[in-house]
Amino acid sequence: MEVRIVEDVIRAHAEGAAFCWAQFSLALQTDPVDQVVINRRRTETEAHLDGLRIAGTAAWPILIDQLETYEERGEIFAAAILAFEQSNERRLLQVLSLAETDEGREGLRGAIAWAAPELTAPYVRKWLDSPTPALRWLAVAAFVDRSADPGTRLERLLSDPDDKVRALACTAAAKAHRDDTVPRLRELLETSRAEVELAAATGLLELGHPPDDTLTTPLRRAVLAAPGNVPLLRKLVRASPAKDIRAWFAMLLQDSETAPIAVRGAGLLGDKTIVPWLVEQMREPALADAAGRAFLDLFPEAWEAWDDLTSLDPKDHGPAFVEAFGDEMEVLPIAVRIAEFFEKA
Repeated sequence: MEVRIVEDVIRAHAEGAAFCWAQFSLALQTDPVDQVVINRRRTETEAHLDGLRIAGTAAWPILIDQLETYEERGEIFAAAILAFEQSNERRLLQVLSLAETDEGREGLRGAIAWAAPELTAPYVRKWLDSPTPALRWLAVAAFVDRSADPGTRLERLLSDPDDKVRALACTAAAKAHRDDTVPRLRELLETSRAEVELAAATGLLELGHPPDDTLTTPLRRAVLAAPGNVPLLRKLVRASPAKDIRAWFAMLLQDSETAPIAVRGAGLLGDKTIVPWLVEQMREPALADAAGRAFLDLFPEAWEAWDDLTSLDPKDHGPAFVEAFGDEMEVLPIAVRIAEFFEKA
């Protein structure tokens, strides 16, 4: 039976796949993770991909038009998935031409992680020996995302001339539990620039290397440089002696620019007795978001009631929030409601 293809329907699926996967990828990066949102976005993405699969080759004019218009990670992901699944070399080369950009790398990485391994493995093996750093990076990312072992190639990848490839190879060594790479990671820690130094330090910690200042100092620098990188902050907290990390947080609290890091990190310590203190921080516009996320670390069950515990209306939070945000504000926890939830928990 002939399948009738409606262009508007294909376009809706192409746009939907791009949007839903982009939201899925962002949800994966939040910390703490909202698993309900992740599952919903995964299901929505797969539904839109099914629509593109049914359309088959008829989807390509729309996918390419979408790709050339935006060149963002979601659009790249959608096109790459279909190229892999259809074994369409020409279209895959077209998508791979965008691998040099940050959006291109992330979209392609997401597609490789999403697609069936047997569809991507031949390309990944070839990219490991590619003269193009972006393709070598994608190959290493494939191993990292599946916690697979690159085998004998790992030693060469840890000496790759490209910093991004070398840094990701450090992560691959840790994911594959390659204790034999510890001497090389230690060498990279002592001789590399910031990106590789951080990856080497993190890799050593994940391989069980005893934490010391040479490992935690790069993590502290990176946390200060990227305050929103909570997974990195979480690694630092796990690696640091409790006394040391508490002292560091106390120092950060003295500066308004670094105080949100300390408030956010407080939730990673696992001490629920700090909740009254967190509630007080929720009364400060600059600290409310960090305090709310710290509370969710201590009480993940609060996710189910989060809509009732938060508001994006500054008036619900008090005059300080009205003054700080005016009429536009992100969703923030309401201190009094969090306090009531804690009392009932």
